[in-house]
Amino acid sequence: AAAAYSLAARAEPGNAGVRSNLGAALERLGRSAEARAEYARAAALAPADPQPRFNTGVLLYKAGDYAAAAAEFSAAAGMKGADPEAAVWAARAAARAKAGKP
Repeated sequence: AAAAYSLAARAEPGNAGVRSNLGAALERLGRSAEARAEYARAAALAPADPQPRFNTGVLLYKAGDYAAAAAEFSAAAGMKGADPEAAVWAARAAARAKAGKP
């Protein structure tokens, strides 16, 4: 899937959905830094879309960067059309960051 989305991203560099999907495919392959970059590109292309911010939050949460994850989840939660789970994850990540828990 990553190869197909990579080709699509080259063909349509301004397509936020393709960038977000490429990020997800890269994340599944364990290529976190590349995934985060694609999520950032998607967020820049579609700043009102909560999904790239939510996906970045998940990536950061898995990496143990709870404060940064909480910020991403909170940003996603505040956007129109956000998944209600974004607020739940924001609170969970903030609590872990505050407690200093891995």
